[in-house]
Amino acid sequence: MHSLQARAKADSRSTDELDDRLITILQEDVRHPVGKIARRLGISTPTVRRRIQKLKDDNILYMGVITDLYAVGYEFLIFCGVKVTGREALSVATDIAKLSDTLTVNLVQGHFDIEAVLATKSKEEIGRLLLHVVASIPGVDSVAPSLALDVWKFQADTVPPNPSLIARKKPQLDRLNLEILDCLQNDARMSMRGVASRLGVTSSTVRARYRQMLDRKQSRLTAVRSQETERAQQVAYLGILVTGGTAADVCTVISALPEISFVATTLGPYDIIACAVMTEQIHLTRLIEQFLPTIPGVRRVDLSHCVENVKYQLELGLVL
Repeated sequence: MHSLQARAKADSRSTDELDDRLITILQEDVRHPVGKIARRLGISTPTVRRRIQKLKDDNILYMGVITDLYAVGYEFLIFCGVKVTGREALSVATDIAKLSDTLTVNLVQGHFDIEAVLATKSKEEIGRLLLHVVASIPGVDSVAPSLALDVWKFQADTVPPNPSLIARKKPQLDRLNLEILDCLQNDARMSMRGVASRLGVTSSTVRARYRQMLDRKQSRLTAVRSQETERAQQVAYLGILVTGGTAADVCTVISALPEISFVATTLGPYDIIACAVMTEQIHLTRLIEQFLPTIPGVRRVDLSHCVENVKYQLELGLVL
């Protein structure tokens, strides 16, 4: 899997203004035609191609596919706060990150020592994973899981109009669809003709399958700038308790904030779990101390401040 943290650390150069403008366009539409990009930037098409390839080669821009968890059989998303004793937290986090069901692992300061996000395909797997796998890792003192109910926001640009209507039982991707996504995972800008040639099918078949996967929200293409991980130093998980009947209203307010990248109602220690991404500590402090407590219904906000990312894969997520 592609690790955003590993890619950020691998980056060895900064970008110039032209790179930044090019990245902005690709983040709008990773498959934006080279000719149109060239006209917008006022440069030649060969220059655009060279710039895009250089961004990829230097691990500055990841261009690939996000496949929806539900479309590959996952049904449950779990947030797991872990307290550690008798062992280095990093060693424990590394062991948790090795689990195939783990999506994200962070070392944190706050109520817990580690925050992890996991996904399972059945209720039975939840118990096995938490009680018999994670809990048995040396150094794990306690595990506090929260089961995601309604997801209100996943990534800064994706907010569903009505989270309760999100289809958790999406059609499963078949072998050909997965093969198409695998091609685009390696090169999100690969032509449909190129994908078809590689898989031995017609271009019309690939186009139809690709469009169907987008329409069914089984996958989407993305462009993620690796350097943003280094720039956004202040990342935090927020555990929020609310008064009865106000969770939806609170989620609506929080989801509208550009610095919030994830919001979900949960079953567990908290009513809502959110993720905040800031560039300055003062902004995070203001959010926690001055803004969130003023939202009607919010009773308490617990902060887990991320100090080191151990795992953050890019292939699996939610397409809302």
